[in-house]
Amino acid sequence: MPNLINSSAVEITNENVLSTHNYNNWNCDYLTDYIIQTHHEYVKNAILQIKALTSEVVDSYGATHSELAIIQSLFKQISNEMLLHLKKEELVLFPYIKKLNQAKSDLTHVDRPGFGSVKVPARVMETEHETAGIMMQRLSKLSSNYTPPRDASDTFRVLYEKLKEFDDDLHVHVHLENDILHPKAIALEELILAS
Repeated sequence: MPNLINSSAVEITNENVLSTHNYNNWNCDYLTDYIIQTHHEYVKNAILQIKALTSEVVDSYGATHSELAIIQSLFKQISNEMLLHLKKEELVLFPYIKKLNQAKSDLTHVDRPGFGSVKVPARVMETEHETAGIMMQRLSKLSSNYTPPRDASDTFRVLYEKLKEFDDDLHVHVHLENDILHPKAIALEELILAS
């Protein structure tokens, strides 16, 4: 197996974790596009990279670091759930939010969706965010807060750096959706459906 430390995939980073954007001033349409293009794309790429790194590190260190097999299994579960979560947002929630934003711009009406209200998928997404956060806390604990052991190779160190980066991005991603996008979308829906 090639040493992933030299792979261009290692260069994937999410500089936006430290962003200073004023997201509260953005409309829902722009915010959904930003979340997809920045955080969703980051997650999709990071998952591939972290899975490959995890596999290499488990092959090399699994016999002496039993926590790695659990980390690998847990990250696989997180990955599967996150990818399904992103798909639901991109196919159901975000298109409806964009439709609401367009209706506001065009001063038109939007029929109530089959799921009743934007609150319904937003609550589902928030529950899934909480579940992902709990799993990432467990992963952080298993990895001693992403601190590699003394005998760790460069690849092992990169794995823990990437897991920490993934965790940091998840916090920003969840904040943007739970604390900014969802409340804005709920208020927008109430405004549009009341007219």
